[in-house]
Amino acid sequence: MNRAEAIELIDRKAHTVAEVFNTHAGKEALRVLRDMFDHDDCRGESVEDTYYRLGQRDVIKYIEALLRRVGDYE
Repeated sequence: MNRAEAIELIDRKAHTVAEVFNTHAGKEALRVLRDMFDHDDCRGESVEDTYYRLGQRDVIKYIEALLRRVGDYE
C-alpha cells in the first residue's frame, strides 16, 4: 500500500466513524465510553492490567483522532 492509498483508507475510516458518532445517540455512546475507559491514571493491579487499560483508552483516542480528521470533534 502506498502513501496515497493509506491516506484514502484512513479517510474512509474517519468518515464511517463520523457517521456513527455524529448522531445524538453516537455522541452519547462516545461520552459513555470516555467515562468508562478514558482515564488519566490507567495503572492497574498488575502490569498486564495496566496494559489492558491502556489498550481500552487507546481505542477511545483512536476514535477521537478519526473524528478530528474529518473536523467533527472539538
